[in-house]
Amino acid sequence: MESTHKEPWPMTSSELLLVTNQPKFNALRRAIQEGIPITVATGAGFIRLSDPAQLVLNSSGCIQLPQGKSWLRLTHAQIDDMLRQAGI
Repeated sequence: MESTHKEPWPMTSSELLLVTNQPKFNALRRAIQEGIPITVATGAGFIRLSDPAQLVLNSSGCIQLPQGKSWLRLTHAQIDDMLRQAGI
C-alpha cells in the first residue's frame, strides 16, 4: 500500500536563513527598544544601536545595518555577540 503522505519541499537557503534569523531579529529589536546597550563591531569601527529601526531583516533572511549609502550584512558571529549583549 502506497503512502498518501508527501514530504514537504525542502527550504531554500534564504527561507532557512529567514526562519533562523527572524526570532533573533525580533529579540534584538525588542532589547534595543527596552534601552539595552548593544554595540556592533564592524570593519569601519563600532556602531551603538539606539533605535530598533537601525536593524533590518531583508527578504533573504539577512540582518543588516545601514552604513553610509549601503547596507552592512551582519555575520553570524556579530549577531551572536549582539544577542549576548542583550542577555539572550
